[in-house]
Amino acid sequence: MQALPLPAATERGPGALEQLLPVLGEPDFGQQSLQLLSQVLPVASWSVYQLSTAGMHMHLSGSIGVPDTTNECWDAYRSGLYRHDSSFHHLRRASAGAHLALGHWRAQDIARAHRAGIYEPHGMCERVSLVNFDPDGLLALNLYRHDHQPSISAGALRDLQMVGYLLSLCVKRHIELSTRLSGSATAHHANPECAPLSSAEQQLPDPNAALVQRLQAMCPALTARELDVCSRLARGLTYDGIAADLQISPTTAKTYRNRAFQRLDIRHRNELFRLLLQPPTH
Repeated sequence: MQALPLPAATERGPGALEQLLPVLGEPDFGQQSLQLLSQVLPVASWSVYQLSTAGMHMHLSGSIGVPDTTNECWDAYRSGLYRHDSSFHHLRRASAGAHLALGHWRAQDIARAHRAGIYEPHGMCERVSLVNFDPDGLLALNLYRHDHQPSISAGALRDLQMVGYLLSLCVKRHIELSTRLSGSATAHHANPECAPLSSAEQQLPDPNAALVQRLQAMCPALTARELDVCSRLARGLTYDGIAADLQISPTTAKTYRNRAFQRLDIRHRNELFRLLLQPPTH
């Protein structure tokens, strides 16, 4: 087992995760996340689950390029194989009490019963886990390399280290949003007096609208143009793309960006991304 340090929260990392902002809380968040992560690491499946004193729950899972057996693996794990899994205990100890830790294991590092029950039947040969520890348990983001893929390199692990903090924020925010949306949907269907949505209500909203609303709540002083530029930055558009979308020059787009960042007291796009991921204050 290898425990890897994570950069400080203020350190910048690759910007690809900005593409996840518009799909937070959406059903395809898990698949889109895995697609992005597979560009950083040679992985073909992942699972996100919670282990706590209150029980065990898998929030996300999926596969690309291989049959999706993640639910089958989860059933095997929670039916008893978790008792053979000491990897998180060792990672917590090796990370010296950090709340967020990154661990790397090869199949031969995993306990025999666990390996024979999950790894070997499904062609998994290497795992990287980003783990959020708290007093009641943990939230684990597990990424699996399969037999047909090349070994995970030191450079790939460094790339994951750079986005680890933001990735963790993304996943936790998605879980919070999807849980809230799921609860709202359950309440809607449980009420027989709720009328079905009209065709207008079923139309997809402007992808910038939620981001603009969130930015306005954080900083009411932002102008309309500053909101336009920042919401598009958060969606991953380049300055050329923003300029074309708003019919302004790239230089003007950067000017609005600078003014907005000054009002928000930030300097980099990833700091904007991080602000938007934080739960709203009430």
